[in-house]
Amino acid sequence: MHTVPYIVLPADSMTNFNPDTYHLLITGAGPMHDGKDIMLSLTFADGGTVTVIALVTNPQNGGSSYFLN
Repeated sequence: MHTVPYIVLPADSMTNFNPDTYHLLITGAGPMHDGKDIMLSLTFADGGTVTVIALVTNPQNGGSSYFLN
């Protein structure tokens, strides 16, 4: 695993984040519990920011992907 400076997200398309490809490592956010929602603010190269709701899943309990609503 390594950190990348950016991820290309084509306009009008869907990008999946999961443990086998790109994924987000969130640190310093305090306790997160499987099945609970968290708010993420995503900042884009054009300066726009979008806040989304993300469902926390635990890969050890069968949750292998992370859903952004």
